[in-house]
Parts: sequence; structure tokens; C-alpha cells
Amino acid sequence: MMEMTMAKNFSQSWEQAWNAHDIDRIMLHYADDIVLVSPIAAKLLGQAEVMGVKAVRRYFIKGLDAYPDLRFRVLEVFAGEQSLVLYYTLRT
Repeated sequence: MMEMTMAKNFSQSWEQAWNAHDIDRIMLHYADDIVLVSPIAAKLLGQAEVMGVKAVRRYFIKGLDAYPDLRFRVLEVFAGEQSLVLYYTLRT
């Protein structure tokens, strides 16, 4: 199980990177083989599924450009055996 301290540190780093709109710091939180499914991706890209870190990076850049006031706030962190869940709000 992931230690809660490590999970909270990850969530703080994730939130700070997104709120700084720093794409290089944002991408440090994602694996090379990421598969992301999002209704916002469907809206911005015409497809809900984005595969691979390079494609996700392009999607995130497009999202940051489309939503220049985007801000995240992590409300809760849940750590499991092989998982981490961030419960957050966002505003655009």
C-alpha cells in the first residue's frame, strides 16, 4: 500500500504543477503508457481516449490554452494497494 505521506506529497505536487500551468512539471506525474479517458478530451480533440504520454501532453497543452484560468484544488487523497485517487474540484 502506498504510504499516505507519499500520496499527499504527490497530490500537492500535482496540484501545484497544474495551478502553475507548468506542462513539464505536470507531465512528471504521468507514466509513458498513460491512457486517459475524458469528456473534455472529446470536446477538445473529438475523441475521449488519449493514449501515450506525448499525446496526453499535446492534449493538456491544448486544454491549458483553452482554459487559461484553470485551477485545481485537491480535497481528498485516497491511497490503495496499487492505486492513488485524487478527489478534486476545478474551475475554468
